[in-house]
Order: sequence, then structure tokens, then C-alpha cells
Amino acid sequence: MALPDTLERIGVVVVGSAFLLSLPTSTLSFLVYGIADAPRFPLSLWFLPGLVVGLLVAGDRLAVTYHQIWKFSFTSYFLASLFWLVGTSESAGTNRTLAVGL
Repeated sequence: MALPDTLERIGVVVVGSAFLLSLPTSTLSFLVYGIADAPRFPLSLWFLPGLVVGLLVAGDRLAVTYHQIWKFSFTSYFLASLFWLVGTSESAGTNRTLAVGL
């Protein structure tokens, strides 16, 4: 594989993983802190796990494909958003079974 192709692959995998894995992380931090009370520092922490995973996948040091990262990220984002919607509804505060399930 030529050097430009290798650098392009590394760039796409690392940057793509950073953005993809920040989706569920950002939603979960809003669930924990709330929208108005979220501190500013997690913005950089949202991208850190994706950068690490992207570097490991690009260097073939992690037995995960980029396609699996896509599936995991979007599934996790969907579930985190669903939990956020259910958790912020009025019934989650009054229904103990739902609150424990969350």
C-alpha cells in the first residue's frame, strides 16, 4: 500500500472514530449532567476515546473493524438518546421501576 493511501486510511479511521464515538458519549453526559448544567471540559473528553480507538484500529492493534465502530456508535447513540428521552420525561421521576431500569 502506498504512503498516501496509508495516511488517508489512518486519517479517515482516526478522525471518523473520534466523531463516531463522541455521539453516545455526548448524549450520556447530557443524561448525567443535564443540558444546562453540563460542564465544558467533557467536550474534549468526548473525542478522547474515539481517538484512542481510531489509533488502535488504524494500527491493527485492536480486533475491531471500522464497520463495527459505525454499528456500535449508531446503536449506542440511539439507545443513549432513548434513555435520555425516557429519563427526562415526567414519568421517570415518579415510576420507580422505570427509574431503576434506567
